[in-house]
Amino acid sequence: MEKQTEAEIMELLKAVLQEQKESTRLLKDNKNNFAKLEEQLQAQWIKEEGNASAANIDFKPVIEAVEKGMETIQSSLTAQLKNVPVTKRILLFPEQDAREYYRIVFGRFFFWMLMFLLSAYVFVLGKQAIQGWQNLRLNEAENSRYKSAWQEMYKTEGKQVRKRMDSMWRNAIK
Repeated sequence: MEKQTEAEIMELLKAVLQEQKESTRLLKDNKNNFAKLEEQLQAQWIKEEGNASAANIDFKPVIEAVEKGMETIQSSLTAQLKNVPVTKRILLFPEQDAREYYRIVFGRFFFWMLMFLLSAYVFVLGKQAIQGWQNLRLNEAENSRYKSAWQEMYKTEGKQVRKRMDSMWRNAIK
């Protein structure tokens, strides 16, 4: 089966609709003509018979012929409507304009993937920075205790201990 575009399908549906409107109009015209003929037949028979019993004419064969014609019209209309297939599908990839679809979808996909990776990287860097800052604060607090203890010892001890402390300080700096 050939692939049809939406425009071709719409044109086909418009043509079917137009034909259906035309057949409906013709059906109404036939009904009107049938009613006129029935009146004329009744009038003719009344003139020929000249009595009131002529008004009870049996029109069953004519009615059956008209009903049969109407059924034929209806069956042809339903057959035409059945020729238009109605398919319901879920398409993962489009049939037309695939290039634009891929450009839009994957362009957004890669953009959001990049944003996700960038935010994850910033989060990890931020976490490491906070952890490093906390470690620095702990080291500073510990060093301040050693420094205050060193200074207190330097003040309270004698000259010989101070010299020894100064030589240790110089060796530690090297």
